[in-house]
Amino acid sequence: IARDVQRLEDEARVALASNDHDLALARIDEALALSDDDGGNLQALRGEAVAQQQAAKEREQVAAEIGRLKADGRDLIGDGDLDAAEERLERIFELSAEDSEAEAMREEIGEIRAAIGEAERIASEVENLRATARRALAAEDYETALNDVTAALKLSPRDPESQLLKREVEARRQDALERQRIA
Repeated sequence: IARDVQRLEDEARVALASNDHDLALARIDEALALSDDDGGNLQALRGEAVAQQQAAKEREQVAAEIGRLKADGRDLIGDGDLDAAEERLERIFELSAEDSEAEAMREEIGEIRAAIGEAERIASEVENLRATARRALAAEDYETALNDVTAALKLSPRDPESQLLKREVEARRQDALERQRIA
């Protein structure tokens, strides 16, 4: 019986070393059932196996939570909700100090924010150029109006408002030239 107990204990230690906690606990329980004494060493080994099993479950739960947070983060980035996506990433970094995928998502958010900032800067500049073009058009300064609206179109070639304004400037400039020829 002592040899069987020792064999089972050895098998339990091998199972623990390979992170097979269920097998380790089964072997320890078999050895305890066969053991004549109080099984002090086996009880300590069982406590170690239970602690390792619990730690492994906690790691799995953390990994699953990180996976959910990453999926949520990707969805939120796709929806344009960058603040909420960053909140998910912060939670990931609380759970795991280093995560290359989360770090890549953080960089992606930074790039998106930079692109949004640049787009907003361009939109503001285009709006300012259109405003100065309109003022120049109202003052019948067709060259300034055309230069400003052309500059706006260089920044945003597909801007329909700038395209419409350019046609208006060109048409009014042409009318003014026709009036000058007649006069």
